[in-house]
Amino acid sequence: MTQFSLPQQNEEPPNPTFVDSGPYPRDDWAQKLIIEWVGDAVTTRGPFAKYLNRLNVTNPAGATINVDTGAGYCGGSILDNNAVVAFTANTPGIPSRTDKVVLVENNTNAVYDGTASGVILDFPTVLTDYKGAASIPEHACRLAILRGDAATGNPTALIQNSSYWMIELFRFTISSGAVVSNLIDNRDYVDAENKVLFVMPAGGEESLTDLLPTILGLTAVIKLEDVKDTTVVGRFIVPSDYIADMTAEGILMRRTSAGNVYCDLRWGAAKCGQLYNVRNGAAGFAAESIASTANYYSCHRQTSLATVLKNDIVELTFERDAINAADTVSEDLPFVGFQIEYLGYR
Repeated sequence: MTQFSLPQQNEEPPNPTFVDSGPYPRDDWAQKLIIEWVGDAVTTRGPFAKYLNRLNVTNPAGATINVDTGAGYCGGSILDNNAVVAFTANTPGIPSRTDKVVLVENNTNAVYDGTASGVILDFPTVLTDYKGAASIPEHACRLAILRGDAATGNPTALIQNSSYWMIELFRFTISSGAVVSNLIDNRDYVDAENKVLFVMPAGGEESLTDLLPTILGLTAVIKLEDVKDTTVVGRFIVPSDYIADMTAEGILMRRTSAGNVYCDLRWGAAKCGQLYNVRNGAAGFAAESIASTANYYSCHRQTSLATVLKNDIVELTFERDAINAADTVSEDLPFVGFQIEYLGYR
């Protein structure tokens, strides 16, 4: 069969006339979830960005690892977690080890503690939703910690086969002194993806050295002049599909001269009826090496717009202080625009 539709009215016993009618096996429902949420047959997804606290992982103190509320897609099933799940990370016998916080789907008729795959899983301090002393029930998805290699400390590869499927949420380093560090977010949201915007500069540069704007009109390029302190501005509205992790950086193009560009990127954001920079921040001035090949794009002073809100009006200001000795590019630099990256809904 190449075409199939579900759900349809249940017809029992199975009748060849009603080939699409229920009941449906698990794999049919898993395929429905893939179509609806993942968009293709790739099942290496994780949490849902729209639901509760997205299975966020924190380390409040010592060796405690907490997984917040949320839901996640794992190996054809959805885990729904409506309370914080607390773990105590295992202390290694070596200086440090990298562990992973994972979703684990058990697709077998036996409980799963990791030994069937030759890995070590650690389970929460409260095992209400687990089986036996520490194991995942038959045909169930649960949270666990996948220990790193006991000899090298390196992270252990995820098990992903027809019996067991793991999805990584976070990873962290645990020391022999039970100190957690390097907590890294590796969530791949089911209903979200990284998005990119390009923001054109508004009009022309302003020379802070000459205290007057340079009006270029409908020009394809704005040049940040050498041996002057100049700025350029761009504005945009935060998209309505914005979730988190918005960053901005300025795009320059080198012509002939190599060296470092001394620059800063500042931002302010507000809604209509608010002061234009009620939410604001800056990367801070620094000298950054510009692309070494002529006419190559070169991105500079990436900064986080962490506190922006949906539909904010954002003003970006890129400043090149070519008077400063740290600016060693001996030429005017074309300013192309601003690159904006963020996590947004699919």
